[in-house]
Amino acid sequence: ANAPRAIVYGQCRVGGTILHMETQGTDNHMLHMIVALAGHEIEDILTVRLNDTDLTSTTSTISSTTVHTVTNSEFTNTDNANSFTSGRLIRFTKNLGADDQSADAFAISSLSGTSASITSNHRYRGIAYLYIQLIYDSEAFGGGLPAISCVVKGKKVFDPRNSSTAFSTNPALIIRDFLTDTRYGLKATSDEINDATTTGGFASAANICDQTVTLADGSTTETRYTCSGFTNMSASGEGVLEGLLSSCGGRISYTNGKFNLFAGASQTASLTITDDDILEPINVSTNVQTGELYNTVKAMYVNADEDFVGTDAPILQSSTFLNEDTPSGESSANYVKTLEIQLPFTTSSTMAQRLASIILKANRKSTTLSVLASTKFLQLQPNDFVQLTNERLSFSNKLFLVTQTNLELTGGDDTPVVAVRLGLKEIASDVYDFAGSEYTSDVSEGGAVTTRNLALTAPASLSASAVTNNSFSVNSVNALLTWTNSHDENFIIGTQIQYKVSSDSNFDDYAMVSANISRAVVRGLEANKTYNIRVRHVGVLNQFSAFSTVNLSTGGTVRGSADVITSEGTAANINNQGNLATLDTVDTAQLVNSAVTEVKIIDDAVTNALIATDAVNQDSIAANSVTATEINVATLSSISANVGTLNAGTI
Repeated sequence: ANAPRAIVYGQCRVGGTILHMETQGTDNHMLHMIVALAGHEIEDILTVRLNDTDLTSTTSTISSTTVHTVTNSEFTNTDNANSFTSGRLIRFTKNLGADDQSADAFAISSLSGTSASITSNHRYRGIAYLYIQLIYDSEAFGGGLPAISCVVKGKKVFDPRNSSTAFSTNPALIIRDFLTDTRYGLKATSDEINDATTTGGFASAANICDQTVTLADGSTTETRYTCSGFTNMSASGEGVLEGLLSSCGGRISYTNGKFNLFAGASQTASLTITDDDILEPINVSTNVQTGELYNTVKAMYVNADEDFVGTDAPILQSSTFLNEDTPSGESSANYVKTLEIQLPFTTSSTMAQRLASIILKANRKSTTLSVLASTKFLQLQPNDFVQLTNERLSFSNKLFLVTQTNLELTGGDDTPVVAVRLGLKEIASDVYDFAGSEYTSDVSEGGAVTTRNLALTAPASLSASAVTNNSFSVNSVNALLTWTNSHDENFIIGTQIQYKVSSDSNFDDYAMVSANISRAVVRGLEANKTYNIRVRHVGVLNQFSAFSTVNLSTGGTVRGSADVITSEGTAANINNQGNLATLDTVDTAQLVNSAVTEVKIIDDAVTNALIATDAVNQDSIAANSVTATEINVATLSSISANVGTLNAGTI
């Protein structure tokens, strides 16, 4: 399916659209992806994030391209044979989407030896994107393909105040860019933009947005209005414009062939309408429907301090308006009417609170007028402020917002007179005021929502101890392992055990135990060696935790044949599992029969089970051949030789 290109303004976090994806290697161990972030040139890619982890990286130059190698520990595995240098599993490059950008040389060289699917013709001009390489690793990516997002600085915009084009979060400049963009905007020409520094001009609105305001502590300041967010090229122009305007409490008009912008601030009225200017009685409307008046506002904005997640701003409620709305006779002011608003291009709580206050106060200014006045008021345009003085209505320089202007003919057919019909809505300068004491701290929330984080925690409290090997094997020791499972069977299918001699490079798999087991015995370790033993959880989605590792010294002395059959003609410390046989001295000649060799005694055929019951007499041991059946004993009772205790671990 075709996905619309993203439009990114200001600084925000965006997801991506995969433009190209393929695997490489005989076992498909490397995944190549090209992920589009914006359908235009952007200023910078600040942070790359996989699931809920911001990536850290080092840089190097490969194929004349700056390549970022990810250094996060969760994306590093030195045991992965396919990894990059030092066990790294991820590399990426950044492409900012210039209209004349070249193809990614690193992508070309990386794929040239296989599919050659990316060539110098794949320039992706006008598209900002990442080229990413991921090495498959069940520990790092056991939950599947990670969710990729980036914090970016978006499109560069033109500033009529200094004729520069640069990155900006100024709402007025961003609105101007959307109006004039010929690729995805409204395609207005520069002649259709009022760039004046007077009221209604984009330069004037930009100056208002750049003003600083003081916050609750009396010293910290913040830019009055900023705009940061994203949309896409399939969205309606009206909807995009409405969202951009919400970031500055703005209003826009098109008069005299030009777009005019009014940022959320009070104006100085340049004209005053008096009774002498009014050509007919004023039409007054104050009966606003109850559902259209609110005393409480709940705003949702995008919180830059919480990974650009949608967040509710503190609820703003006016006790004055609440008292006005509560019917008489109520024991308390309880008639709450809440207006919910969305501020998709606002990224701070304090800014969201100021915008919510403007909307709430403006909503309560409900008086509207229709005034027929002389043509000198034709110079007024929608969104201008004008004063009205009227004796009958007891208005003295009362402030109104012009909502519409129309030419009309009045006076009848005999003496027609050209007049101006003005639509006016009550307004006040304090609508745009916000005192530092009015700010409210954000309500503490549960934290950012995680994104498919299926990582497992390693087993805890791993310990190992050497125990006697009772399996009739020379120079052999067992290791008893215990640990604490970090997950239950709802999350893991078991625990994997691996071991190696400390001087070796690679671990060997020993066993996988089920999810509800937290102890195991590693059998047959060599005596007098140091072992590295490690365990990790295996998840239900075939993902792996990190390893928990413990070192174990098996101790003891490595014994040869001379330790079993001594030169003095005795065999010492020959014990079975329960120290079942204690014999007198055995003459050397009796044990060292030509048919009873060291190999035959330690042969695999002589197992713990074979050293069972019954007796082995002297003739059996002295015979020309000793079979597994003949050594099927627990007690060697008929031998008169003086032999010590028999133990499978010694033989």
